[in-house]
This record gives sequence, structure tokens and C-alpha cells, in this order.
Amino acid sequence: MSEDSRLDSRTDEELVQRVREGDERAMNILVDRHHGVVFRRCVGILGDEDLAADASQNSFLKAFRAID
Repeated sequence: MSEDSRLDSRTDEELVQRVREGDERAMNILVDRHHGVVFRRCVGILGDEDLAADASQNSFLKAFRAID
């Protein structure tokens, strides 16, 4: 089993711990896992897909910066 496959099967909590340790692959998996929900919520609030794309990206940036 590849490292990426093992990461895909980890819980969000385990991936966050890996992000704390500097694992960029774990961060990408978290974004892939949750981007759709965050983006749809932003579209619902903002009513514009371009604004929602920016808002969802900013949300992930803010979340990852807060991980310590």
C-alpha cells in the first residue's frame, strides 16, 4: 500500500496531526475531502461561484494557518 493510500484512509484528526508535522500531502487530502462542502456553502451564502471560490480558498488558508 502506498503512503498516499494510507493517508487517504486516515481520519481528519490524524491528518491534522500530520499537517502539524509539515506533511503537505495530508493538507491536500483534507482540502480534497472537504472542498465541495465548503464551496457549496460559500455559493449559498454569496450567490456567486467566483466569489465562493475565493472565499473557500481563503477559508482553507485561514484554517491551515491556525493549525499549530
